[in-house]
Amino acid sequence: MRSWRSAIRISPASRGTCDGLSVQKAQEKGDAVIVEVIGGADEHPQARVVDVDDLGRLHLALGEVTDEEAAEVLQRTGLGRFQDADTVFLDAAALRAAAEPRATAPDWSSRWDAMIAGARSKGWVSDDGASIRVHVESAAGG
Repeated sequence: MRSWRSAIRISPASRGTCDGLSVQKAQEKGDAVIVEVIGGADEHPQARVVDVDDLGRLHLALGEVTDEEAAEVLQRTGLGRFQDADTVFLDAAALRAAAEPRATAPDWSSRWDAMIAGARSKGWVSDDGASIRVHVESAAGG
């Protein structure tokens, strides 16, 4: 049986398994899940960008993956990297490239720009604008 507990704790959010309903529950509560790392086909973790029209809250949600798997998939996909146990830096251009083609809101581009401006005003955007600092959460609600 595969253990989901990580040998190296990068994130306290990745302690357990996802119940499969947590992302749906988060969406029902109105929380935006923008970048999600989950177990994929044949237990190969994957990153996906979801709820692309809801730009009110940006974070990383970890599902049924170890910390090492989450870090590896973020780097492999070019979406980002862990800074510490609670923080990930997402690549702004890669995130936009993954989200924008699936956006349906007619004003999505201006809302994206407003989200980035808001994050910048809070000090969550790197000086060069390339990375956005986001909080890590467990998709399992743990």
